[in-house]
Amino acid sequence: MLQNQLAYQTKQTERAWAKYHEELQSRHKSELDQYNLNLRIIECKIDIHLLNDVEQMNNQLKKNISCPLCMTIIEHNKLKISGSNTKYCERCFNQMTNALFCN
Repeated sequence: MLQNQLAYQTKQTERAWAKYHEELQSRHKSELDQYNLNLRIIECKIDIHLLNDVEQMNNQLKKNISCPLCMTIIEHNKLKISGSNTKYCERCFNQMTNALFCN
């Protein structure tokens, strides 16, 4: 009985984490799409005040969609999330994981 309850709780926890990671992936894609749209807007000849607002917004978005190690923008299909919910690009995540398991 206790084992069944533990197994059920474990599955519920796994489902909750999977849903959370799915939401992070979706949010990352939305932010990446907005960032790219803003880049196109910046290229247009627009009012300097509006341009400053869009640039500020993009600077914040860039922080949200960049890998904290290599500082590159993480492509949607290259996003990896650590156990601490930190977002990394696939290359840095794999290097970090390999370094941890090699020691």
